[in-house]
Amino acid sequence: MKQSEVADYLGVKTAFFSAMERGRSKLPKKYVDLLINNDRGWQIIGIDTYNNKVAEPQAQYGASAQNWPSIVADLSAKIGEQNSQIDRLLSIVEQLTSQKK
Repeated sequence: MKQSEVADYLGVKTAFFSAMERGRSKLPKKYVDLLINNDRGWQIIGIDTYNNKVAEPQAQYGASAQNWPSIVADLSAKIGEQNSQIDRLLSIVEQLTSQKK
């Protein structure tokens, strides 16, 4: 579905829907209900009904289980990068504290 289709369905401007989709604007409850109970056959996923926001799309990983190995690899790489940064920061802190003694 296109943004313009959903915006037309909700009766809002495409820019307003885009802002809701990006999390810049809250999604009013009436729109949440319209989207979830739509008569177009749309399967709406990614709506955070608690915060009335359209959740960030997860398209980079897809929905199928066959993508889990790549998801785990991506996340492991990110965690490894973060751990390296933490180790560098700890090293700097140790150097600075040892210089003060």
